Amino acid sequence: MDSEDRLKFLRDKRALTGKEMEEFKKLTPKGSWELIGNWKDIGSIDDFKKVSKNFRTIGEKIQYAINSSCYIEAISLRLMLIDIALRLFLNNNGVNLKTKKPSELQFGSLLKEIERYNFDKRLRKKLINFNRERIEAIHNFIYNGVDYNSFYSFIIKTNNLATDVWNYCTK
Repeated sequence: MDSEDRLKFLRDKRALTGKEMEEFKKLTPKGSWELIGNWKDIGSIDDFKKVSKNFRTIGEKIQYAINSSCYIEAISLRLMLIDIALRLFLNNNGVNLKTKKPSELQFGSLLKEIERYNFDKRLRKKLINFNRERIEAIHNFIYNGVDYNSFYSFIIKTNNLATDVWNYCTK
């Protein structure tokens, strides 16, 4: 069986052994969403087909939100992409996310946890700044009357962050 047929075979399986997952990673193009493997291992409670369908369209949803001036939605979806990448990173470093409490899976907690596994310091600092600015922006919008359109500059400033994190976590 050639590598293309083998990849198709592995894609069609409901669950992969550890050895099959390693093979799948080698055969799958770098940066592919498929490298997540078993969604339940990173904290998803829904079925694979529904989750992966939504995940495949998230980039389109982010762009649609930006084009529609729904900046908080765009920021939230971008946050989810980063969150998934961090969970994947931790899972690939042997962290059993299924045993974590919900509070340990919150974004801020994930940022603390990745430090223990030699996550790139510069990229982690960008993530910490992103999270702080995201929280401040939303709080300032609600409590201090900051102009909603000011979120657009935050979106532009963090435009490549999710891609950078995804590439780092799936290398």
